[in-house]
Amino acid sequence: MKPAAQANDSAFSPSHRVTVSPCRLSIKDYFLLALTVLLWDGVALVADRTLTTHETTHCQNVREMFEDGQYLFPTYGRRPWLERPAVPHLLTGVPASLVADVRTPWAMRVGPLLAATVAVLVFAWAVAGVLGRTVGLMAGVVLATMREFAAYSVGPEADIFLASAVTVAGSLFIRGEFRPGNESERNTFFGRRSWAVILMYAVLGATNAMKGPLFGTAFLGVSMAAFCFLGRNWAALRRWVTFRGWLAYFVVGGAWPVLSWWMHPDIVSVWRSDYGGRWGEHYLGEPWWYYAVQAPWNLFPWTAPALVGLAVTAKSVFRGRGRVWQFLWAWALTPPLVFSFFHGKHHHYMLNCIAPWAPFAAVGTVAAWQWFMRGPAWRRRAWVAVLAVGVPGAVLALVFAHKIPGPPWVAWVVAGGWVAVVGFGTHFAGQSSGRKAFVGVLAVLAVANAAAYLHRAVYLESYGGDLAFLRNVPARVPEGRPVYVLNETRHVLNASWLLYYAPRPTVLLHNATYLASDRITEPTVWVIARRRDESAFSSFGDVRVLSVSERTRAEESPMDRYTLFELTFTPGLKRGGEPPMSALQAIGRAPGPVVAP
Repeated sequence: MKPAAQANDSAFSPSHRVTVSPCRLSIKDYFLLALTVLLWDGVALVADRTLTTHETTHCQNVREMFEDGQYLFPTYGRRPWLERPAVPHLLTGVPASLVADVRTPWAMRVGPLLAATVAVLVFAWAVAGVLGRTVGLMAGVVLATMREFAAYSVGPEADIFLASAVTVAGSLFIRGEFRPGNESERNTFFGRRSWAVILMYAVLGATNAMKGPLFGTAFLGVSMAAFCFLGRNWAALRRWVTFRGWLAYFVVGGAWPVLSWWMHPDIVSVWRSDYGGRWGEHYLGEPWWYYAVQAPWNLFPWTAPALVGLAVTAKSVFRGRGRVWQFLWAWALTPPLVFSFFHGKHHHYMLNCIAPWAPFAAVGTVAAWQWFMRGPAWRRRAWVAVLAVGVPGAVLALVFAHKIPGPPWVAWVVAGGWVAVVGFGTHFAGQSSGRKAFVGVLAVLAVANAAAYLHRAVYLESYGGDLAFLRNVPARVPEGRPVYVLNETRHVLNASWLLYYAPRPTVLLHNATYLASDRITEPTVWVIARRRDESAFSSFGDVRVLSVSERTRAEESPMDRYTLFELTFTPGLKRGGEPPMSALQAIGRAPGPVVAP
């Protein structure tokens, strides 16, 4: 990493018009990027943090899919779960099956990690091709180590697969739009296009099979529209309005929605709820400024450099000289602005537009380092930074030690660790070689990241009491008998955690009335539910409490704790058949159905 004034990579001059030959990354470069992803996120494979309820929903879908051999549509409790397509589940289950099995939590993180690695490599390839090798490599490293991207890189959910696909599509747009020679092309609607243009549309269509129709398309679509119309890039508009590209999009993108509608017509109600609910206030409602607050934390620890890079490139963007930066601006800023009009918001939606912030952070890092090196020598002394920043931070850590989870010595480790990060970070940042400075600071951040993850896995474990509770279940349930898990209609995802982590075969009860289902023929059953649900079971027979969790995650009172009940049915209990269940009822967005004897 050279100073901008000396760098051969013209990307560090934001007004640069991309007319040079593409710069290729070497095999060594790709290896280093993949190694960065592995070293940054590999701690999650070693320190196997307990999966969250959102993650176990995806993992339980995968587990049932592979155990039952039903690969077209995910199930949850052996009923169709139409909220997500099957592709992310397959991309999670196949790697997990190769390294272990779908019942092993750490193995379920391998698929997301591979998807994130592909996104990093392809994005670095695209950026290097139009902005130079240095900024391409730096952008890849920054993307891999951004907090939100790194967190979902080892989070077994559908979101990272969608984000990776959108990132790949955006990368193909960059290479298809800004490759040398584009300026002389005369594009017609039915004319030929480069392979990057056609492949971009195909990958964008594939996003329909990652989370749902048009959701991934919207992020890149609004970015492309802003780039073409606000930037008055009419040649780009003609290039991307193409019959062949649109055909590729509709062929690839229409496959899963059409198949889903043909086999499960009720899925239309899920789509209507998804999109109508996000517009209304009843689904994940957040204020209009939500994304402005979330973005800085999503980009951490590259927030400040990214904002500096945004400022550095602003002149060329608004004067129309930096077309590459114009698109990156559009991709980074347009989706958060557009989606702010929707009441339904979530920070992980912005994974789909986090990649373009990486080149800004790369340029901003160089600018910040140059400023740092131009200053007085005393500013680069590690001991100065330790006294000015390290010691005060350590004192604060000790003053508020009671708020740091873990035994008392953890606060001392945090205090000492902060001093070390400041000292070593300043030492490496002051190196005369930009490459050494960047690599050194990155190494310091990597150690801090691993320490923070280990602390979270050990001392921020909110499922400890429930894990201990589940481990005692086999001793209280006769061998060969299933354990029933009561669904929670208001928090439908909670049951997934019990289904996935329970050591015995489990059966999901959609609600308490399903205890009267004619599918249950045993005189006695064992049910895991909340302590407060005992009264709902008493109408079916005699209820006995066998064990209670010492503490349940997010409990508000002891009545919220998970409990193992033994229910002996009243002789002659009237039973009935299970009624048909709609797609919305299955995912908890509509009440019912109930079993009526």
